[in-house]
Amino acid sequence: MQLAAFPKAFLDPLCKTGEMTLRQWIEMAATLNVDGLEFYSGFLDLQSGESAWSEAKQLAADHNLTIPMLCCSPDFTHPDPSFREEQIRLEKGWIDMTVALGGSYCRVLSGQR
Repeated sequence: MQLAAFPKAFLDPLCKTGEMTLRQWIEMAATLNVDGLEFYSGFLDLQSGESAWSEAKQLAADHNLTIPMLCCSPDFTHPDPSFREEQIRLEKGWIDMTVALGGSYCRVLSGQR
């Protein structure tokens, strides 16, 4: 069985404050006995686009880690149809990100309503 780690305890530093870089988390996770890393679409270091995705994939590979899954949090439950359309557009981009990272799965947290 293969295991992947998700940085639940580090989401604020990785997604909001920037106090932790993706490189720092990957290097920390490389010390664990796991095969891969689950990424989150909100990582600040992934926001600049496809070149950042390639760099992250290579950095993980340099540590013998895969990125089998990307987690994302669109809100498909929002009452405004135009807002939901934008969420669909974002989700399609996150599916592209999953593929670029080498992932096979895109875990979708579909809303809070």
